[in-house]
Amino acid sequence: NAAIVRIREREALLQEICRIAAEHGRFPFVWIGEVDREARRLRPIAGAGFSTETVDSIDWNTAVKAQGSLHDAIHSGRVVVRNDLSASRPTARLREEALAGGCHSMVTLPLQVDGQVVGLILLGATERDFFDQDELLLLDEVSADVSFALQTIVEHERVEYLSYYDPLTGLPNRALFIDRVGQTMRARNGEEAPLALVLLNVERFRNINETFSRHGGDRLLRQIAQRLET
Repeated sequence: NAAIVRIREREALLQEICRIAAEHGRFPFVWIGEVDREARRLRPIAGAGFSTETVDSIDWNTAVKAQGSLHDAIHSGRVVVRNDLSASRPTARLREEALAGGCHSMVTLPLQVDGQVVGLILLGATERDFFDQDELLLLDEVSADVSFALQTIVEHERVEYLSYYDPLTGLPNRALFIDRVGQTMRARNGEEAPLALVLLNVERFRNINETFSRHGGDRLLRQIAQRLET
């Protein structure tokens, strides 16, 4: 809870959750990753007990190929429990290294923002059948708290973005423009070299809106923004 209140950056929060799970929760094996289902990306964030090579080797393709706990948690959005790791399927690098290190039970907790899985916490214990109902109730509360923290971070990022960027085009808005111009002017320290500003105007834009509706005008502005960025 202290980490959730104190940390306002996603990766830093997940790294701290990993440390807490290993040091205070005393889980000998921890793996945490960030998920982007739309981009089909699974990015390792932190780990404990596993080798660095194993922590970093897990990506979307390896998870899909293994069809194991990580894959199931991503696609179901539910907690996945393996209380006898030696009897579970299939063979995967995380599982094999955990078994070799004496791990016999494993749970994967999905972290969700806006109803979508955005992260995974995998915890391993040495005892078989370690993750009973009481343990799962506690861990479910932990994952809900971390998910709430991630949701708060995302909403804060949205507010920050809307404060300085135009939501239609993705370009800096008037507030950010004035801020950057001010920074540039202050950095000149009274130099007399000229400063150039380029102003663009879309001719007959009102006619475009009236002819093709506001949606047509919005599409034109997005196309102009894309050309400016390239």
